[in-house]
Amino acid sequence: MNNTISQPQTRLKFIGTNLLPMKTFLIVWIGQVISLLGSSMTGFALGVWIFQQTGSVFSFALTLLFNMLPKALISPYAGVLADRLDRRRIMMLTDLVAGIATMTAAFLYISGGLSTWHIYLLTAVNAGASAFQNPAFSASVTQLVPKTQYGRANGLIQLGQGLGQVIAPVMAGTLIGILGLGSVLVIDLLTFLIAILTLFAIRFTVTPAGTETSLKRDDTWFAELNQAIGYLSARPGLLGLMLAFTLVNFFVGTAEAVLTPMVLSFTTPDKLGLILTTGGVGMLFGSVAMTVYGGGRRKAYAAFGAYTLMGFAVLTAGLKQSVLLISVAVFMAFFALPTVMGASQAIFQVKVSPKIQGRVFGLRIFLNTISFALAYLAGGYLAEALFEPAMGVGGLLADMVGRFLGIGPGRGIGLMFVLMGFLAIVSALGAFAHPRIRRVEIELPDN
Repeated sequence: MNNTISQPQTRLKFIGTNLLPMKTFLIVWIGQVISLLGSSMTGFALGVWIFQQTGSVFSFALTLLFNMLPKALISPYAGVLADRLDRRRIMMLTDLVAGIATMTAAFLYISGGLSTWHIYLLTAVNAGASAFQNPAFSASVTQLVPKTQYGRANGLIQLGQGLGQVIAPVMAGTLIGILGLGSVLVIDLLTFLIAILTLFAIRFTVTPAGTETSLKRDDTWFAELNQAIGYLSARPGLLGLMLAFTLVNFFVGTAEAVLTPMVLSFTTPDKLGLILTTGGVGMLFGSVAMTVYGGGRRKAYAAFGAYTLMGFAVLTAGLKQSVLLISVAVFMAFFALPTVMGASQAIFQVKVSPKIQGRVFGLRIFLNTISFALAYLAGGYLAEALFEPAMGVGGLLADMVGRFLGIGPGRGIGLMFVLMGFLAIVSALGAFAHPRIRRVEIELPDN
């Protein structure tokens, strides 16, 4: 598919890479990254406010739940909408809705009426807006970027998320200490305005030209979702790729859910902050690397290689109670993440018909969110009910495994990390060994 937007003949370079064909995408990307920074700052600040007001870890954890469930429930239907309507307008509308939610929070805070249930509700609204925006933005990449640049475009998207993870907590924490929560909310409103203005500044086609003639508009959303499922079922390589990543996400997410208690079992919160910041730096480096090399010619090789590295990093983090070792492992895991996400997304962008990309991307987001939601639930339960008691003094596995990993608080979670990392490696390599998945880029024609 050709880019539908004419580009002025100017030079645009990034570390030796010609980004001229991506100029319009870069305008949209900059606006979305600025908006993401504002949203990340607000999410961090509201979580801190809730914990300071209630002193309850459970109340804080509920903000994560309200941020996740709307995405899981809405994403498949949002994908249908992204295929029916103007994707640019969807992005503008979702930025507007999220901005109104933030404005409401700012008004309630300034008037002294903000409460925890307000934050839960507004968090759910923001998450719902994000659920509609993500498929539209992902599907728009194929309209804004030449096929050869998909990997780099996805690398830039991951770079934006890495910036949010590293910069937002520091900025929000500083502003809360100096000016209070209201300053963060006002800045977030400004970032939404910038995102909307960048979308106003560009134009791209409403419905990209597609080659898929078997897909027809249907009056029911469920039938259109079934079309996406049938589309993938007829392409087992793509379906296998999606399911394999969902499975590995579950194993990695189960470990991620209990990283904080594992670290705090032997060190202080400031060291935990150092470890998480190291992970953010790793994601930045990984995003830059993905932006530069784009995943190579065989992106399935890059994605599964990065997933294997991520599994090895998870396994390594559980071996010893060491801030240095865990920091290195977290850096490796987050360094690999942009390649996993960017390379796999590029495969779907190249191989899936533009007419159905919104629905397929919506299903990907749904499966990804559900796998992590289940992983978070499983991780907390398994750690508390099974692994920690088994690796405590006199526990069932203390004599057998304790000689290698140690015993006591946090060592059951350490064993979980080792097992989940091992299962992630096996799953990634096992999926890659399947010829349909490994050769998906060769066997399926480009859209």
